[in-house]
Amino acid sequence: METSRMFSFMGYMRSGVYGKTTGTELVFALGSYATVFQAEVYAILACGLENLKRAPKEINTQFCSDSRAALLAIESSKVKSRLVLECKKTLNDLATVTK
Repeated sequence: METSRMFSFMGYMRSGVYGKTTGTELVFALGSYATVFQAEVYAILACGLENLKRAPKEINTQFCSDSRAALLAIESSKVKSRLVLECKKTLNDLATVTK
């Protein structure tokens, strides 16, 4: 099974995704009021959406992020943010497609 690695990154008022295997790079302007947490969750969401577009049936996708807070929020059963909820739904959809 092929493995696709997606890395999230965050810079000054922007967030992004880099796909090492596919060479995909996406950068998003988030405005001056986005927090680091929001930027990291958005980058993970973008990774999931990008992989759903490709409809990978036989690809194992790995998400790499250095934001422990974002990863714990996505993993949590109690969701307080619409962005985190959307991210969780997207990752669950991706998991369903790749089974």
